[in-house]
Amino acid sequence: MSDAVSSQSTAPDYPLFLSLTGREVLVVGGGPVAERRTATLLRAQAQVTLVTPWATEALQEWAAAGELIWQQREFKATDLVDVWLVHACTGDHAVDVEIATLADQ
Repeated sequence: MSDAVSSQSTAPDYPLFLSLTGREVLVVGGGPVAERRTATLLRAQAQVTLVTPWATEALQEWAAAGELIWQQREFKATDLVDVWLVHACTGDHAVDVEIATLADQ
């Protein structure tokens, strides 16, 4: 079993269903992947905070409508404070790994 855990890059996904109603969720990144994930999070009634210097048109519209909070800047470690779930989707593998490592701590 430990071999399966250590080979995360080849392991199949584990389906997980969460109740996100009212939960604080952080999305880092503003591209198409962030947009898709955010749409799903908003449908699940999560309280979404988006951290990214730029965002797709849809993300900007959701922010303007008050459906999410947009912090228009680069990610910083303190963004993880009081967050229940994090989606790192910056498009930069090194940054996504850094966010995952910080979140793990």
